[in-house]
Amino acid sequence: MFGISCSTRSGQRRGVTVFLVMILIPVLLGFGALVFDLGYLINTKADLQNAADAAALAATNVLAEDRSAEGVDRARVAAIEIVRRHRTLGLQLDVDPNDIVFGRAGFDLSNNSVTFSSTGTFPDAVRVSVKRSAGSVNGPTPLFFAAIFGRSTTNIGARATAALSGMRDIALVIDLTYTMNYDSQLFHAVPHTAENGDELPGMQINLRDIWCALDGPPPSRPYIPGDETETEYAGDTGPTVGAMNVWGSEVVPESYNPTTDSGLWYVARDDSTTNATITTSLLSRGQSADEALCLMSGGQDGSYGNQWQNRAAVITGLAQWQSGRPGGTPGGDGDNRVEDNELTWGALPSYAAGWNWTEYINYVGSSSTYMHSGDSRLRYRFGVKTFTNFLLERPRYRQTSILHQTPEQPLQAIKDAVQTFVTVLIDAGSRDQVSLETFDNIGRHQVDLTPESQTVADRLYELQAAHWEKTTNMGAGIAKAIETLTSGDARDSAEKVIIILSDGQPNTNPGGSWSGYGSTAASGFALAQARAAADEGIRIYAITVGWDANRDLMRDIASAGNGREFYAAGAPTQYTQELQEIFFRLGSGDTAMLVE
Repeated sequence: MFGISCSTRSGQRRGVTVFLVMILIPVLLGFGALVFDLGYLINTKADLQNAADAAALAATNVLAEDRSAEGVDRARVAAIEIVRRHRTLGLQLDVDPNDIVFGRAGFDLSNNSVTFSSTGTFPDAVRVSVKRSAGSVNGPTPLFFAAIFGRSTTNIGARATAALSGMRDIALVIDLTYTMNYDSQLFHAVPHTAENGDELPGMQINLRDIWCALDGPPPSRPYIPGDETETEYAGDTGPTVGAMNVWGSEVVPESYNPTTDSGLWYVARDDSTTNATITTSLLSRGQSADEALCLMSGGQDGSYGNQWQNRAAVITGLAQWQSGRPGGTPGGDGDNRVEDNELTWGALPSYAAGWNWTEYINYVGSSSTYMHSGDSRLRYRFGVKTFTNFLLERPRYRQTSILHQTPEQPLQAIKDAVQTFVTVLIDAGSRDQVSLETFDNIGRHQVDLTPESQTVADRLYELQAAHWEKTTNMGAGIAKAIETLTSGDARDSAEKVIIILSDGQPNTNPGGSWSGYGSTAASGFALAQARAAADEGIRIYAITVGWDANRDLMRDIASAGNGREFYAAGAPTQYTQELQEIFFRLGSGDTAMLVE
């Protein structure tokens, strides 16, 4: 019997092993090629996705500032530039402009997915596709070891969609205090010290436009302030106030001189008036030459309590004197004093309530008004300028019920900016809800959260500076907004936002009583309410506006509310435009985020 030796068996095993290795080498090489190419493809896909993500966010951030056709063009350029900053395996990436699609993003609750519809009209989202495929600007993706299987390229692409904040519940909180008409007053035409101690130059006020608007029409939406000879009221003659119907000199910042203003009549206490125009006016109104001489003299001002006020009333045409003097108007005792019972007062304007002509006269003669503190030369000078300024210092609706129909600043600029905000929401088909809160010495809820945002703008146009009260309780305004945004009208799935506009000068303690400018109680209460809003997940955007504005507190409020502060700087002409731009951006949705 023959056997097989061990050496023979060993040789056979080696032969089998060699044979198996020869068979497996192509398989192993194939697996190696697959692993290498797969890793390369994964990295390429990641590079493409990074580029698409960055480009979509960059383009959407541009839309946050401008969703017009021009904004869309700039957003497309931004996306292309961002893609070109990315590389994959040494290749600089590019993107086809047709692969940058603008539209509106939504959310489908039925399947918990994002929807996207293409539109170039007020888009709020951008979808970017970056490709390494046949026919794309980057060409197909090369394969390396896989080429041994006859496959040298493949197609890879990445897509990203970014959108502006989708659904918001927004509480607009508007400062409705006395300072919201400061920028229209004569006080601001000259250099002065602000409430915060800053020294400010004079600025172009719009007092003439307010005078003209007293008898209509109300200002356009938007109203564009500027030089008296250029605004929409430049050709308007304005209403007559007694015998005062001439505007006179233009109020040019810092150079205006009331002593040479033909529109102002100087009638000082204990001082005689010499003005041929006044004499002619008195004669035309039926006063005799003798009565005119008595009225122009200040010699009797100290002998009778109301002598100065009464003769000023007759000189300005606010009253008629029935002196009883020879050749004069019958009815009086015939002496040269202008006594109360010898006057027939003219009718007050239909919008006047809670004041009379004597109060205006005493206002012009006072040394304790804002007008006088701005320019002491305005004392004793009567005319439509000082009358209109008087109304602005009597701003409550129950005193002067027409100021909401005039372009008092900065409130008019705020109203128009809110209208811009609302228009953007409507044109964009926004799903936002908006409420209106105001504050003076207390917070006042005006309009419930509503998708019909035009009602918010319309309501604000009905209100005037210090509509109810003059003082400033910012904390109470924020508290009202928190109450609204945590009410049953608010939506659980919506982002909660407060937009507060103010000059940053609170002066009222939490209880609503005056505490003074710079009060730590007033500012501390506002900051505490901002922190309370943040605790509720509410973001705060603070917009600082007004010639005397103090930004420090507004910055702190925005910071406490995890938001940001915007500053509309300068005089009305400048900050009107800046507010428009700020509110256009806020209406567009300020935050871009990846949704796909």
